[in-house]
Amino acid sequence: MSISFLCPRPATTGGLRNTFPTRLHVRTFASVASQPETEIGGVKQIQQKKKLEKAVLVDSLLRSYGFSDAQISKLQTLRPRALTLNPQEILLPKFEFLLSIGVSAADLPKIISLNPAILETSLQRRLVPGYNFFKSLNLTDQHIVTMMKNYWQIFHGDERKVLGPKIEVLKGLGVPHPAISLLLVHYPSVVHLSFNTFRRCVDEAIQMGFDPSVGHFVQAVKALSRFAKKQDIEHVMDVYRRWGVSDDEILLVFRSQPLCMDCSEQKIMRTMDFLVNQMKWQPAAVVRWPTVLRYSLEKRIMPRCRVIKALIANSLVEENISFGSFISISEQLFLDRYVDNWLKVLPRLMGIYRGEESGIPHQFDLKRLGD
Repeated sequence: MSISFLCPRPATTGGLRNTFPTRLHVRTFASVASQPETEIGGVKQIQQKKKLEKAVLVDSLLRSYGFSDAQISKLQTLRPRALTLNPQEILLPKFEFLLSIGVSAADLPKIISLNPAILETSLQRRLVPGYNFFKSLNLTDQHIVTMMKNYWQIFHGDERKVLGPKIEVLKGLGVPHPAISLLLVHYPSVVHLSFNTFRRCVDEAIQMGFDPSVGHFVQAVKALSRFAKKQDIEHVMDVYRRWGVSDDEILLVFRSQPLCMDCSEQKIMRTMDFLVNQMKWQPAAVVRWPTVLRYSLEKRIMPRCRVIKALIANSLVEENISFGSFISISEQLFLDRYVDNWLKVLPRLMGIYRGEESGIPHQFDLKRLGD
């Protein structure tokens, strides 16, 4: 359903300098404003008084919507002109519009701090038409709010003109609607690339063997969007080659988990170093569980591997336990199955999970883990 949300057009305020008050300005404004204009003297002083008065009203509006000192200071630095706009006629209707489409009161300051240009964006010419365009694509209000959280340039331009041609390309290739929605909502920066760059990423994904009708296709487009040149893809492949992974195995990794192409060199090297050199996992086994490269080494991989080592060392689980059986499950399921379930036998297991103690023989390794 289209939304009609009327708001007066912002008055022209070009050429204004940053006159938004500091906390000192706010404290002293009351005494300045109470003086007769003849005592202040001069046209410039009167104009400055009016600017300060408006700035105090803006400050009050922002604080009433939960903006912190740090967030207001950020807006003052990045968009000083926006903080001189009429708070009731221009800023307030935008806040009300965002709240009406599902932005929570808690998220409103965060979203505007992330995307401060929205304060200067026309409600009638940009925000409402952009919202209606997204709704025409069968996106929910929650989808649109998520987009705003994931990308700071939403609504900066005419979304129909910016995104429409790219969406038509995807539809023409047979990309299903759920996959297009995934790209729009979770990877909005990709569809906001220039048309030529976006088309190059799409063509490269097809050349690499990705099927447009499969969900992984848009993930491949997202991963390829970080590479400015084809040589950059070769660099990522070289990182995997250092660990003895063949080109065919690398392509298998990319095709089964395209976002592995999006991992930084440091991330790949640190994860492989831990799995190969410390866990004694064969590099080729990574190909069978490429999602591991997307997980946090410190928060997920290392804690879980410490627990599994301890369990194997105490003959509580099989030494050839499948890597995927404990690394891919949710944290709660892992804790239930591999920590809480054995606390009576190994009281220190939670400490091992948290990294507070090892409790594992130094000579122990998992030579067959992942086989």
